[in-house]
Amino acid sequence: MVQKDRIRENIVDVAKEIFRKYGYKKTTMDDIAMAANKGKSSIYYYFKSKEEVYRAVVEREAEQFDGILLKAIENAKTPAEKIGSYILARMKEIGKFDTLLDALKNEGLGHLAFISKFRTLHDATQTQRFAALLREGVEQGRFQIYDPALAAVAIITAMKGMEAPIFLNQDDEYKESSIHDLVNIVLYGIVKR
Repeated sequence: MVQKDRIRENIVDVAKEIFRKYGYKKTTMDDIAMAANKGKSSIYYYFKSKEEVYRAVVEREAEQFDGILLKAIENAKTPAEKIGSYILARMKEIGKFDTLLDALKNEGLGHLAFISKFRTLHDATQTQRFAALLREGVEQGRFQIYDPALAAVAIITAMKGMEAPIFLNQDDEYKESSIHDLVNIVLYGIVKR
């Protein structure tokens, strides 16, 4: 990695902490420059605007989060294990990516040019990946789903809805239990067999 890339990555690292602490709206380029031990003009050399810095942080977190999900799926063997691993990884890890969560959920960021496109792409990628896991289970005769794409949308939407209640609760045992209950509902349904 060349020096210029290292400096840019360092700015992104520092900005991540500043955005986590203050949020997008309250963060200034001065805050980022001060935390990076650089002059504001140096920050502008690498990024044209605060939005561009924010985008770099969001994209990096999305890439890291996606890597965690892919690894969870890779390490599982059966479609049910893959679904369970995906849900567990998603629900346990998403809370560690503050800026990504903010970009996905904060309606006050809708004015940023890249946010709408980013949200759409992120949701589509996650839904397509989950639908592929469901189709794999159907093809192997392990799942009975008539429309894997629709089921993927429903399950991803349910997971997104569960994120706040799970992470706002301070009880780790509750969080763990809720995530496992969600996995069981998705894999085994609610109908008594």
